Amino acid sequence: MHWLNYYTRTIAHNTITVYDEETFGGRSLDGGQWFGTRATYPTIEQIQPGGSNVLDGVASYEEGGDYAYVTGNASKAYVNSKIDPNTGFLRSIVYLRSQVRGEQPKILVFDSVRPTKPNMEITSLLHSVNKPTSTIVPTDEHSGRYKFGFIGAAEPLTIRNGDGMVTVQPLLPAQSDIALVGGLNEGSSCVQAAVPGTTSFETPRAEFTSQDCRFMVRTKLQDGTIGWRNFAIMDEPPEPSRDTDIGAWRVEITPRTAPAVGTAQFFLNVLHVDDSDGATSGAAAIAKARLLSSDGNAVAVAMADGRVVVFHGGVAPSATTDEISWTVDAGSKAPTLVVGLQKGATYTLTPVSTTRMKLTRSSTGTLTAPNGVLKINRS
Repeated sequence: MHWLNYYTRTIAHNTITVYDEETFGGRSLDGGQWFGTRATYPTIEQIQPGGSNVLDGVASYEEGGDYAYVTGNASKAYVNSKIDPNTGFLRSIVYLRSQVRGEQPKILVFDSVRPTKPNMEITSLLHSVNKPTSTIVPTDEHSGRYKFGFIGAAEPLTIRNGDGMVTVQPLLPAQSDIALVGGLNEGSSCVQAAVPGTTSFETPRAEFTSQDCRFMVRTKLQDGTIGWRNFAIMDEPPEPSRDTDIGAWRVEITPRTAPAVGTAQFFLNVLHVDDSDGATSGAAAIAKARLLSSDGNAVAVAMADGRVVVFHGGVAPSATTDEISWTVDAGSKAPTLVVGLQKGATYTLTPVSTTRMKLTRSSTGTLTAPNGVLKINRS
């Protein structure tokens, strides 16, 4: 039950779910990647272009000394009726190495999700062993779900573990609901999923309530309604790994308003890693990144060290041109990375105003992006 309904499912990983009440052969409803009619254990031929199990995978990669960049395309891993099969889910990661001895790197995780159905619940997931804390205490909504009632923009969340910590700074969606799910013996009670005992290795078990809320997933109940159930581990792992290898908490970031069909929903989280500050609650002090703009098909963010990263959100299937623009600080000559561009294409950079730049893909462009990256104001 745990393996099929949680462990191997999308909801148990640091990725995106696109939820509707689709069925998965009697399994839980996590809004994740689909089973479909594809081979469970595909051959090499089946994962090649034209094969039944082909996925796009890594689309671009570049190592740039003080940065590393990668974009992956997971669109074909989801049901085509929910997101566009070519530009439905693109994830770009930029790893910014420190330019000053003693400072820690920053990781920017940018997602572009383009639904093909209305009113889709799109959620970004981040799992952790220890409980994330922030500037406010989340409200217990019962059944292992807690809600951060941020007014306006979300505040950072810090996860501490031993001598290290990471602070997650959610920049997009600008208006989002952030929930915390999970916990073991934290005071919240959850209904444990029934075990039908239909296989030789399952012992039948009726539903019951306990304080194990670590593996919560929606599922169809016997009366036909949808409800949250905890698909617990039936046999506890060895004692040394029980508290260290099992993620107990899940952060869910969901836009308050679902995007229109064909319109990309952007997520942007900046991860600040550091040595632990020794605190047991609250958000750690960080040098915050600053969102410069998020409009059209581009997102620009300024880091505290002066570097700027611009993400291309992907070209819409119906688009006839490839053009993005973003806001800059007046008079700024900040070293800038523009990522997510078409590999090998040429571009023209045009100042629109003192605070706005435009980048257009053109056969006559003078700027080339061999790996989908352009470097501006960088030596």
